[in-house]
Amino acid sequence: MAAVTIDRLMVGGDGVGRLPDGMAVFVPRTAPGDVAEIDVVERRARFARGRLRRLVTGGPGRVAPACRHYVDDRCGGCQLQHVTLETQQEAKRTFVRDALQRIAKRPNVEPQLEPCATGWRYRSKITLAVRGGCAGFHRYDEAGEVFALEDCRIARESLMGLWHRVRAANLPSGTTGIVLREDRDGGLHVVVEGSVAPWTPRTSAVADLSVPISLGTPHN
Repeated sequence: MAAVTIDRLMVGGDGVGRLPDGMAVFVPRTAPGDVAEIDVVERRARFARGRLRRLVTGGPGRVAPACRHYVDDRCGGCQLQHVTLETQQEAKRTFVRDALQRIAKRPNVEPQLEPCATGWRYRSKITLAVRGGCAGFHRYDEAGEVFALEDCRIARESLMGLWHRVRAANLPSGTTGIVLREDRDGGLHVVVEGSVAPWTPRTSAVADLSVPISLGTPHN
């Protein structure tokens, strides 16, 4: 166990601080200004990875996540719900600036931020994994595990309404993934991924979907 102060957020959402020996450590679900007790779970030549054990003091941008899946199920679908929208926006602007300065060699660039009108219900496409009959997202710290999705707060309400209808359907055996998408005209689409036979609707939930349904193969 080690006590660290988180300095900033990195691309991917991890907070980064310094271990007592000076090595940089990346810790998911931490925020700038946090003082935290962590367990070091991996050490490499130039950095380490940690797991939050206990928050001693929260940073000024920390908030309680609005989505229960984020906390209860350790959802890996998004990474920054534990910080304010303003902190998220500033972090993303910094990510872009640092990439332009480091990779594009533009040292004086300061990208302007054009924030989304809302911090919620903006995503028009979600991809769900299916494991052992359970459909949802992967856990951020256990990529092989999938939890059952009830509601994704960043997905559009139309997609969640579609998801509740799809979830009630009898999905074909061999399904490994489900893609739900809303196109620019508001049309809804379902893609069932995996080694599946043609899907013949066998329940009213499927018959009443009234959306294009197609079969596909898993994305690599």
